[in-house]
Amino acid sequence: MVLEKVFQRIADNFHEAESEFIGKLAINCEGVPDIRSLGLAVPQLPKGDYRVEQQLLAEFGHGPADGLLTVEFTGDWSRYKRLRSVLE
Repeated sequence: MVLEKVFQRIADNFHEAESEFIGKLAINCEGVPDIRSLGLAVPQLPKGDYRVEQQLLAEFGHGPADGLLTVEFTGDWSRYKRLRSVLE
């Protein structure tokens, strides 16, 4: 829930400043709720061409020896939306 408030604050500040450009916004998420919040962030931001770079890391058990899953995605927002549920 906290991450959603952060995104709303960013969107509100851009709206109030009448800014039209975001160069780069880096967000570190931990846990599934934060990853889901990321998917809600872009629609709140001003219209634009957005790209998403996401790296997911999941460790099972007590470290990489017990199991490790890594997934990386780099692409535009429209492609991310299609893969969002799988990535979550």
